[in-house]
Amino acid sequence: MTKASRRLKSAWICSVAAFAVITCTLTAWAGTLDPSRWGAWAEMCVLAFPAAWMLALLVCICFAATCRWAACAAVALALAVAWPMAKVTFALEHISRQQQSDSSFTVKVMSYNVHGFNAEDHRVKNRPNITMEAVVQSGADIVALQEAVYYGWNYADIPSMAPLLDTIRATYPYRTEDHSAKVTLLSRYPFTATRLVNRQVRNQYGKMIIRNDATAYRIELPDGKRLTLINAYMASYELSPAERKLSGLGHRPDATDSTTLLQKFNMALNVRVSQARVIGDFIKKNPRHIIMCCDMNDVPGSFCYRMLTGSGLRDAYQQSGIGYLYTYNVGPFYFHLDHMLHSSDIAVTHFERPKAGISDHYPIVATFTVQ
Repeated sequence: MTKASRRLKSAWICSVAAFAVITCTLTAWAGTLDPSRWGAWAEMCVLAFPAAWMLALLVCICFAATCRWAACAAVALALAVAWPMAKVTFALEHISRQQQSDSSFTVKVMSYNVHGFNAEDHRVKNRPNITMEAVVQSGADIVALQEAVYYGWNYADIPSMAPLLDTIRATYPYRTEDHSAKVTLLSRYPFTATRLVNRQVRNQYGKMIIRNDATAYRIELPDGKRLTLINAYMASYELSPAERKLSGLGHRPDATDSTTLLQKFNMALNVRVSQARVIGDFIKKNPRHIIMCCDMNDVPGSFCYRMLTGSGLRDAYQQSGIGYLYTYNVGPFYFHLDHMLHSSDIAVTHFERPKAGISDHYPIVATFTVQ
């Protein structure tokens, strides 16, 4: 090999190593930056972390296999620096489950963005509603729904849904009936509700309304214990089908919408951060016996996720799962957007993500013991 060839090969190795180190480190720690101040690029970096970390791991293995020890050490160091984020993203730090005691009470909770039960979808016209069936068959004691109510729709008039509505009403005698809310609760146990986040939005008829995006429910359990369940829908990017193709951050694919894709990202992130602050303040003031169910529209390790876990909550999936989890099921956006968090005085004994229903989200279900 000539000297020029060796130099070219060395430059190529350095470039690959530098790319792996920079992307792995940047995407791992971008979630510590407030996107309402730093902009959407920080959030985009967080979303890219799983791919960046796996790429860096592959590069490290290749360098080790070819005895490129200096480059291998540099990438290995970046992987080590990114390890805290990797543990969160891939649930690698599996905390031992607490043993259920005689004085504990077990409660099963489902969190599910049902996307209006896809009421106008052809797949639910001539058979029982698949998404509603998933709720009925879950066996959950408490069901926290997001996007269950779409303004102006009467589910009782839809043949595929009416029989299941009767079943839901019989199973869950305690329910919320707010038609201007993004969050709905179905419960076997009585509760009182306190709104946490109200947001002024324009409904499908063009009318400005005050929409409830997060509520805290004080639930009375049968053994005299009380549980506070927070159900939240945090701001989404509200992308149109054309925008989901991500044809360019500055592109305007919809002629009727003057808002660019980047502007939508920034607006949603600003709202999401303010929502997380309100919810986090409530949690700090009411730290005991809390379960939070939410469509966060954000991934583990993001700024909003760090705010909520920093307020004293643990991630149920981190306690009882392992590997990369995605709850949004519309490709190519296979992200972990739906979360179930809980205070330290509640233990999770089981967590699952059934591939059920036809919503654009999968449900998550966890079993907790309340001490």
